[in-house]
Amino acid sequence: MTYYFRPAQITELEAIRNLVEKTFRDTYQEYSPRDVIERYVAQHFHHDSIKEAFFSPDNQIFIVEVRNEIVAYTKLKKGKLNQGKFDSRLLQIERFYVEENFQNEEIGSRLMTFCMEWAVLNHFDEVSLEIWEKQEKAIKFYQKMGFRIMKTKEIIGGLGKQVVYEMIKSLETEHKKDKKVS
Repeated sequence: MTYYFRPAQITELEAIRNLVEKTFRDTYQEYSPRDVIERYVAQHFHHDSIKEAFFSPDNQIFIVEVRNEIVAYTKLKKGKLNQGKFDSRLLQIERFYVEENFQNEEIGSRLMTFCMEWAVLNHFDEVSLEIWEKQEKAIKFYQKMGFRIMKTKEIIGGLGKQVVYEMIKSLETEHKKDKKVS
């Protein structure tokens, strides 16, 4: 099977929105009532919200395509708050979705590797993400990819009260590899 990793195009907005909605529902349906999930989806994944992400200079959006179908999506945000100050050397993975039918095809690992390579080429020092404590499969995946839990916080959001882990990966090792290759 051939996979294509590339920046997303604005013309793919609806296909991306459909993928995001489906994977979000698949992930959270066993933990939250349907009406809570649908309210969250309506607030965060509507057309204008996804479209806005395309036009922010701080965002980079990548997709994975298989047989002309988008099967994975990630939204990276350049820079982030670090102890109350903006730090442009940090990259945050705001969204990382892989279609359920493709989760055992190593697309997630390949997409994460693609993102880490992009981060190194763009001179980021660290990559962070936040993950809900109940997403054990995803936490194990991120740990396998080199992320470690830095801190735990409790939030009250669209899905109610949740414990969220902030996970970090240092790119220092990847920068050293990059210098050896040059």
